[in-house]
Amino acid sequence: DNLRTERVLLEDISPSGGCIQLDESVPLGSIVMLTVGGMPFYGHVCYCTFRDDAYFIGLRFSNDTIWSAGKVKPQHLTSLQQPGPSAHTRI
Repeated sequence: DNLRTERVLLEDISPSGGCIQLDESVPLGSIVMLTVGGMPFYGHVCYCTFRDDAYFIGLRFSNDTIWSAGKVKPQHLTSLQQPGPSAHTRI
């Protein structure tokens, strides 16, 4: 039995998947259940990359798992707004 529970940092989430940050790698294809705000999201690991002293694990949600901002919103998720006509952008 390889079942384990970890507290992770949620980097990104979308309707099809998400990215979490861990101190350990997770094998590709591993089946996961990510719980955000008490709601479970089921899927599998589609990538695992080491960067900046941590592993970034990509999750692809199952067809039965659908996220939307109206259902669950991570605490650090912010909404970016497009600048209005009075904003100046330098390139």
